[in-house]
Amino acid sequence: MASDQLTNATVKSAIGALQNGDKTAWKNLFTSDAEMFDDGSPRSLQKFTNDAIGHERFTKIERVENNGCDVYGQFHSDQWAISGPISNFT
Repeated sequence: MASDQLTNATVKSAIGALQNGDKTAWKNLFTSDAEMFDDGSPRSLQKFTNDAIGHERFTKIERVENNGCDVYGQFHSDQWAISGPISNFT
């Protein structure tokens, strides 16, 4: 997957950690009080990290908006057997 569209350094690092299944690099990008929301609902960042990193990844980035914080593309999850669009790393 080409990541040359990623212009925000933090988002690029987060997606790189996600793509590589690197939980340590992923965790290092967040403060201890970071919050995660999934479609507007609170979600445990720790649980997501444990469950998703190494099992979920982008298969294609289609476009990047909002100063590099909104990423749209095809996403695959081994655990949930889904593939589809995902966005918003703000």
